[in-house]
This record gives sequence, C-alpha cells and structure tokens, in this order.
Amino acid sequence: MSVGVNIRNIRLAELKSIGYKNGPKAFLSPLYEDAVSFLNRTKILAVDDEVGFTRLLKFAARQFDICTVNDPRQAIEVATEFHPDLILMDRYMPRMSGDVLARSFEEHPKLRHIPIAFVTASVPRDDDGQYRTHLHGHPVLMKPVSVEQIEECVRSCVKK
Repeated sequence: MSVGVNIRNIRLAELKSIGYKNGPKAFLSPLYEDAVSFLNRTKILAVDDEVGFTRLLKFAARQFDICTVNDPRQAIEVATEFHPDLILMDRYMPRMSGDVLARSFEEHPKLRHIPIAFVTASVPRDDDGQYRTHLHGHPVLMKPVSVEQIEECVRSCVKK
C-alpha cells in the first residue's frame, strides 16, 4: 500500500493546524526551488567539431543546460529548436568556419538576438601583440577554457 499526498486537496487551514505556516508552497519549497532552478538553467548551444571538447564541456559545466553540435552545418537548425541563451562556438571547424556561422546566426531573424562567444585555441593578436578579447564584436575564450571562464561569459553575455 502506498501513501501519497495530493497537495491540491489540502486546505490552508489544515496545513496551518499541523505547523505549516505558509501553506502548500512552503511545504513543497525544497522541491519547488529545485524545479524552478532546473527550469531556469542557462541554455548553452556548444558548436565545436571536437567531440571530446563538447563532451567534456557538457560534463564539467553541469549547472548549465548544454546542447552540443559537432557539425556546424546543423547548428542553425538545432538552435531554432533548442532556443539557447548563449552560443559557444569554435572558430576553426571543417565544412564551415565559426566566422561564417556567426554571421548566419546574426542574419537569422529568430536567432540574431542570441549572444555568441568564440571558444578557440587560436586567438589572433592585436597590432600591439596582445591577444584579442573580442572577434567581430563577440567575446573570445581561449582553449583550454575553465568552467569559471564560462560562468563569467554567461554572466556578462546573458541577460535573464
């Protein structure tokens, strides 16, 4: 025999009588907060031809909802279905470069609002020899990238 509680059938007076002062929401608050936290996770589309990198990223940055694409030609289609808050992409990929893909996102009417950040092992230098922090107006993270760098990128790029 299983015992369950249907929270819709519990009246506020009954909850107060057994010590739950704030009603059903307080009774379920840990579950509620976990559910809200899960649903509000930042969604990141990671586009990189290196399967190992995208797998590691998905594992290491579990606090984000990460969808990975290893063929840049599929990125636009996946993004229209996934609705990411941020797109992280490699700059140098076979079949389509990150520069071309970024322009495709910028020109797409439903995706142009999504911030893009490049994650690449080859970061160009400015005239004075310093590594660039932005390419085509997008932030650049240099591989190997840490979870802390991704978190900072999310904080600076994503407005939730």
